[in-house]
Amino acid sequence: MKTRALLFMLSMTLAGCASKAPTQIVLSPSVPHLSSVQTGISAISLQVVDRRQANFIVRQDSSATENHLVAPAVPPSKLISQVLTQAFENQHIAVTPQAPIRLTIYIDDLLADVIQESFEYQVSSKVILSLEAVKGIHSFKKRYQVTGSLSGSLQLDYSQLELELNKLIDQITSDVLNDSELNEFMASSTK
Repeated sequence: MKTRALLFMLSMTLAGCASKAPTQIVLSPSVPHLSSVQTGISAISLQVVDRRQANFIVRQDSSATENHLVAPAVPPSKLISQVLTQAFENQHIAVTPQAPIRLTIYIDDLLADVIQESFEYQVSSKVILSLEAVKGIHSFKKRYQVTGSLSGSLQLDYSQLELELNKLIDQITSDVLNDSELNEFMASSTK
């Protein structure tokens, strides 16, 4: 009798852990701090373009069920544009389409691959951005990449995944804004 009760309690505990994955994930990256004030730059033009083939940012492969795709609640291009715009405005750099410096950020990849097994999960995530800066007839191009991973027992907690993706976006936007080569190019007097 005690064995049956124990088995019942264990099965109920495990059933409670088996929650349904969300259909959307909410990202809210923070505004990175620029390590040095950009002197001589009063305005830039900023455009963020999502070049990914699909809209989802989480791909969950489960041994028990079919694959599950999770989309962002807000398009990543809009979020990254808002974060970068706020960072520039915090440094008193206007973001306007008529600016002499044009920055185009391309989202090449933003994905968390989740492998969910019966009693554990593994997450491998990455964010890849490409940048093109144009000032007069001169241009500067660079690619940025950050990766992350999570693992644990039982079921993935999607709030942890949101935090992980936000940290990766925070890191890559900070890398872009504090890139010494990009800052040197923008501050140069070439027309």
